[in-house]
Amino acid sequence: MLLNVERVAWRIGFEAAHLKFGDAFFNASVATTPECLHQWVPPRAKVLDVGCGNGRLERLLAGRTESMLGVDYDQAAIRVAQAAGHPPHVRFDVADARELDPHGQYDVVTLIHVLEHIDDPHDLLVRIRRLGQTLIVEVPAFDRCVLNSLRRELGLDFSTDDDHVREYTQPLLQEQLEDAGWTITAWARGPMSIAALAG
Repeated sequence: MLLNVERVAWRIGFEAAHLKFGDAFFNASVATTPECLHQWVPPRAKVLDVGCGNGRLERLLAGRTESMLGVDYDQAAIRVAQAAGHPPHVRFDVADARELDPHGQYDVVTLIHVLEHIDDPHDLLVRIRRLGQTLIVEVPAFDRCVLNSLRRELGLDFSTDDDHVREYTQPLLQEQLEDAGWTITAWARGPMSIAALAG
């Protein structure tokens, strides 16, 4: 019982902190920090941000990219992103990543906290290989909480969000990327997540 209480309380606290402190809190909590993104995204890149949400990456990278397209199936998130007043080379569309034109050419495709929501990550990762040359992927880390091993042993939910299909270890993410034909060239770690750069 207390293990479930801690999990729910953690989620409420995380959401409250994000509402109060916005991007500053989120940027400090994830593996794809502003510094990491500036190392991994080359200047003048054409970027596709799959699952863009409210446009955090676009706010961080707009000044160094040639073009950015953020897509998300959540219309409300896209409206928030569009209302933020980005430069003309940054666009947002309501779209499902699995339905994107497989012949688009991007220098970098980002999947930040998307894979954990997808039943078949292999299909999406293979499809993205036809969209871009480089992939930046970030997922929630199973070991973000020391109690998760105990939750798993007891058959309790250990996800960071109720709509997650899975939480990740580095070996699991590496296996999924390599099975889809990606080669990992760098790793990053944040307090709650794991990120990989792959080509």
